[in-house]
Amino acid sequence: MIRDSDPPSLLLDTLARFVREKRVPHEACVGETDQIPKTIVRDMKELGLFGVSTPEAHGGMGLTMEVKVMAGFEVARQIQQLVIARSLMPGPLFDH
Repeated sequence: MIRDSDPPSLLLDTLARFVREKRVPHEACVGETDQIPKTIVRDMKELGLFGVSTPEAHGGMGLTMEVKVMAGFEVARQIQQLVIARSLMPGPLFDH
């Protein structure tokens, strides 16, 4: 099935909240070290985010292509908001 009959709002809301609350605050560290902190990787595992592209038969989420694309857009949207906010309000507010 290519399209889902029910929008995956819980997944997308969870993903948006994760990016906003866990990933974005570590943006400077990730940018400087080019590594994602182990705590973020652990949280991603707990949320099952490593199973986004894995079929359900192999322990993944079994998401359709539509939901995978929607998840990618949600991550990009959250990161884009950070970039816009930094360009409008540079300084210590975003330097963690």
